[in-house]
Amino acid sequence: MHRVSVLLLTAIVAAAICPFKAGKVKPVGNGKDAGCPFATQDLQDSFNRGPDVTEMGCTCKTPCGASVHDLFNCDWCYTEGKCGKANSLKGRYDSCVYPVNNTYESQPWNAKLDQLWALVDADHTSGSANSATDGFTESVQTSFDNVGDTMPKGRKKVIHGVGAVCKFKMEMSSSSPFTGVLKAGNTGHGLVRMGSALPVDEKSGVVPGLGIKFMRSKVPSASFVSLVSLSPLPNNEYNFFADTFSNHIPPAEGLAATALAKKFTQKSGCPTQVGLSDVCKYDSDGNTADKPVFPYELTQRSKVVQFPSTPITQAQLQEQLISITEGTPLFEVGYFTDPKHAQSGVPATVLGTMVTDGPCVNSLFGDESLFFKHQLIEEDWAAEPFWMGYLDPHKDCSMDRPLSMTPPQPQCAQPNNAGPDSALK
Repeated sequence: MHRVSVLLLTAIVAAAICPFKAGKVKPVGNGKDAGCPFATQDLQDSFNRGPDVTEMGCTCKTPCGASVHDLFNCDWCYTEGKCGKANSLKGRYDSCVYPVNNTYESQPWNAKLDQLWALVDADHTSGSANSATDGFTESVQTSFDNVGDTMPKGRKKVIHGVGAVCKFKMEMSSSSPFTGVLKAGNTGHGLVRMGSALPVDEKSGVVPGLGIKFMRSKVPSASFVSLVSLSPLPNNEYNFFADTFSNHIPPAEGLAATALAKKFTQKSGCPTQVGLSDVCKYDSDGNTADKPVFPYELTQRSKVVQFPSTPITQAQLQEQLISITEGTPLFEVGYFTDPKHAQSGVPATVLGTMVTDGPCVNSLFGDESLFFKHQLIEEDWAAEPFWMGYLDPHKDCSMDRPLSMTPPQPQCAQPNNAGPDSALK
């Protein structure tokens, strides 16, 4: 853990002492402290949902972002007027929240999908392959708390920074035991974004990852992320589809993967798993399940799409991904109902096949603004507490302490110990 701490400290020292320093920026205000926090010129303004807001109901006058005063744990902003927490030198501030955009979310699922795809398809250039160390200077809380389909203003993808986006459809098996989007016979529609967690070159290896988003009417989309592991594929394998993706991945190995997992423990006591219960709360039409039934684990394995195993560059990976055509059976999706099922050694039960519903494209919007919410695994455990009896802290969660259904509480600095001033001096 000493090595992890050194890496974290290095990232903190190297980062700006303002909540955000990302992309093309222009300072807010005048004087030597102008530009702290930074205002970022975003491609989209989160579907025009207005200024950022805070826990105390304040309006932000600067973009939300994290800073060193609480080890980049929580997003905050300077606030308008007399609202917020007092800070004699810089004005008032408060922790940011990301409420539902009711105007956007009240639409039918297909209208929302059309709007998102129009933005995805508008510019086929790729964004920047950001440094993974930048991830230590952003709040991981926001990955779990933002419910929208777009990134909060000013935030950037520091993991999976470059990817390709495809529309997909998936018909669920008639024998599906689940509710919501995954209910028997339902056809789900959405977006999948495919990319490496880290920038790719001919020596780096590839860390395949997926962001999956099922669109729903009247309520926010059902999103989750799926990986093979936090490390590059073994044996210098560069075939993006060589292995099985899952919302459960093995323990972190190596300095970089361990440091990343450590960062995620600011939000979850199990950084190698994300939850799925939200996917089964509402169906595609926004109808609420009386008693949600959801899988313990979902897997994605491609039996059709395969790429060469030889080393490639980031540009070559993008060329491979966008070569996938409409109507391609992209992934066979399987499930395990509970930990006992997953540990039985039997193959995952087939739920359906994700089929591309249009071209796969490089997308500046996809790389800079499209957002996939992470759900806390603790929410699944709270709904199915017996699962925890089958879990091993290290093997299942890359942790060396007992697991809990209660996630870690955000350690946001308070005005009486350390406010933004400590980060701005």
